[in-house]
Amino acid sequence: MEWNFYLSGILYGKFHETAEGVTTEKLNIETGEWLPAEKLTEETDAYFRNFCSRSILEFFQKKQEYEKCIAEGKEEFITSSGEQFSKRREEAYIQRNKKFGKDLLYEQGKIYGVLMPGRDYTAVLAEDGKEEKTVLKAWSNLSFQEIFQVKFHGTFFVETRDGERLATDVYLPIREAGENVGKVPAVLVRTPYGKGNHVEMYYRFVQRGYAVVIQDTRGREDSTGRWQPNYYEVEDGDDTLNWIAAQDWSDGQAAMTGGSYLGYVQWAAAASGNPHLKAMLSSVCAGSAFADLPRRGGCFTSGMLAWAFAMSEQRMREDLMCREDWDDVLDLRPLETIPEKALGREIPFLTEW
Repeated sequence: MEWNFYLSGILYGKFHETAEGVTTEKLNIETGEWLPAEKLTEETDAYFRNFCSRSILEFFQKKQEYEKCIAEGKEEFITSSGEQFSKRREEAYIQRNKKFGKDLLYEQGKIYGVLMPGRDYTAVLAEDGKEEKTVLKAWSNLSFQEIFQVKFHGTFFVETRDGERLATDVYLPIREAGENVGKVPAVLVRTPYGKGNHVEMYYRFVQRGYAVVIQDTRGREDSTGRWQPNYYEVEDGDDTLNWIAAQDWSDGQAAMTGGSYLGYVQWAAAASGNPHLKAMLSSVCAGSAFADLPRRGGCFTSGMLAWAFAMSEQRMREDLMCREDWDDVLDLRPLETIPEKALGREIPFLTEW
């Protein structure tokens, strides 16, 4: 049996179920050609995780158990590994209590598709030939021109009005044989979590004909300056949009996308009144500083501490969020001594907050 993996309607992977296991072919985004088939391993699975935050390998490993549970026809079922699913009409089982869930599309007890939604994307794994039974049908009804290849144009340093340098990666759409597309609009992503993190998620914009510009915010990763969350983003967003419009590949138009802090920087850029910003897709975004984060109604929000610990160094340290003694940490007083007592050092931006 053959399966196809799509992100936002673009085919990125092919999977083949055989008696010996599952093999996969990956799209070479730089040439538009298919790479030779290889066994689906943890390593190749990690490549597809970057697109959809789910394990394709895990789906195939559990597919037989899923179909056994579906065949029983119960309104809900729990797998041997503790996954919870609820029936949605007679067409799907929706995964519950999972940050990145996978919804199982089925007919006559057999799975023909897996729906994997995210903040600003939808990934679909579909049995070959069954795509029209999924949300992919909506993509096929849209009128798109060719799918382009992806070219890494380089890392650039955008200079801010006060002399800092913001590390910025640019990806451009190209045609076969490296032919440039010409002047194109851009999708800007500004992030404090590392511009190279899950960059595969943004290939879909390039392949639809947009330049993608991913930037480390001030004081983060490879950018210079002081890391003061939320503080410089109006001016830095404005300067970056002006830089984009001045590039020879730009048609002067830009959109922004992203969630959480990546959503906040969009509103900050929009607040500058920059004329080049034409569209935004901001999701799960915090409100203003004294109504939401870091204070809600004047009271410091304790939930910010784990994030502050993770962001206490130039590069994000997710491991600093994971500890068993958070209840004890939250009881420490005075508040400004928490980082020193719990982490062994001060966190300058947290102290200032």
